[in-house]
Amino acid sequence: MEFVINFERRPDVPLYRSLATAIKSAISDGRLRPGEKIPSVRVLCELANVSRNTAHQCYQTLIDEGCIEAIVGKGAFVRKSLAHAADTGGKSIVAPAEEKQLIETIRQTPMIETVLRLEADVLSHQKTAQALKHQMPSLADLPLHAIKRAMAKHARFEDPSLLAYSGDPFGHPKLREAICKYVLRARAIKCSPEQIVITSRPSQQMLDLFCRLFLTHGDLVAVEHPGYSQPRQIFELHNARILPIPVDDDGLQVAALTALEKPINMVYVTPSHQDPTGAILSLSRRKQLVAWAQQSNATIWEDDVENEYRYGSEPIPALYALDSGNHVIYQSTFWRSLCPLIRMGFVILPANMSTEIVRAAKYMLDRDLPIIEQLVLADLIDEGHFERHVREMRKKFTSRRQTAMHGLTMTLNGLLNINRNTSGLHLRALFDAQIPRELILHCGQISGLSITGTQAYYLNGAPQNEFLIQFAHIEEDELKKQIELFASQLKSAFKMQVEASIHAQIFTPPVANSNCLT
Repeated sequence: MEFVINFERRPDVPLYRSLATAIKSAISDGRLRPGEKIPSVRVLCELANVSRNTAHQCYQTLIDEGCIEAIVGKGAFVRKSLAHAADTGGKSIVAPAEEKQLIETIRQTPMIETVLRLEADVLSHQKTAQALKHQMPSLADLPLHAIKRAMAKHARFEDPSLLAYSGDPFGHPKLREAICKYVLRARAIKCSPEQIVITSRPSQQMLDLFCRLFLTHGDLVAVEHPGYSQPRQIFELHNARILPIPVDDDGLQVAALTALEKPINMVYVTPSHQDPTGAILSLSRRKQLVAWAQQSNATIWEDDVENEYRYGSEPIPALYALDSGNHVIYQSTFWRSLCPLIRMGFVILPANMSTEIVRAAKYMLDRDLPIIEQLVLADLIDEGHFERHVREMRKKFTSRRQTAMHGLTMTLNGLLNINRNTSGLHLRALFDAQIPRELILHCGQISGLSITGTQAYYLNGAPQNEFLIQFAHIEEDELKKQIELFASQLKSAFKMQVEASIHAQIFTPPVANSNCLT
């Protein structure tokens, strides 16, 4: 056990007493928590460079003072009864006023100024992700048997080269080859493994790297509005100018983009599932967008999030597959399908992009990807487990989606309108504008239903009655119970508010007219 013991050797204080005082300080400041095992006598002798007799005396003193307890055959532990004294141990609690003063003392670089300006937007995104439970699947929904078998196989490390310190920053060749074949089947994308970059974080990493390499201060970047906030925050961190483009039932309004007649450097688009509307970019608009990019010499960043989960609609080729002019960068992730066991994503670079520049930059920032996870994922793809898992999940999610739509419509008829989007892992609902937003959120919390507002997706003009309701990773029986409880709580509370309002209007005495003659 590694543990830092900071004590002073003083001639006027017994050594065991100084050592005991140091350990008590470690308990009080949270470095040793209640119930946690403390170093053995032998280890304490090595750490503090003291004799066994001194270590024994130290621990006996702590036992006598009620700080630790010895359990035969197990060792010595911090007493659990000290938990109340360690509730804030190890935490730095800074008052808002002190935090503001602390920030003012930090050198205000342009990046820090941008981060501070975006702080409210970032916190709003975090709350949205937490409320939707970040689309986390249950273990029952994961191909655990295939994953465990592949992990056991590759954990043997029969190939010693896998343990090399520095691998290819683009990822293991076997995984890139597997993805190359997969996207050709599933997304009609023709590319080579050399164009594929594996990322350890699902989406933000390569977008941030691209901005560092290819965007300069003041470049124009078009984004969907409303739309996912994290990409927008990354663009703003790199001092790009944001151009919000409206969306409708067919996705990004390409006509609004082309009508701007501005030197746009890049457009960020989610064609398979626009967040939060759930719209799928139509084939005609995909072709228009690619043609505009080729004509304008602009780059399209295609975030193909949740392309696996569509309900009743035919798959549409990716923008990358429609582009013959090398203007599309394709991004996807295994987060939605295999989280939390596999969190990796990938990017496909255009054929004409200098892969060596990107490779060198990624090598500087993130050159070591998890080896076993890459090989496991490659096996899942090559052996067909991943696509079989996606098909099974699509069937489950289709049924759960129908259950959620039917339950909400039947129990809250007239109080909400559900958007009939055909993709994604949540529903978009517009509630009666008279129902307070806080009441909807409160009833969702009581019932356990994952529901959140869409304010984080808007730059401005966010509707107060628009909400996202997560349905995908909840068993149908539990989903029905949550919806019934939510509807019951909401209708009851709303009825009480309406009755209270009517009562107040009836019994509130009229305001005296000061102009009346007495």
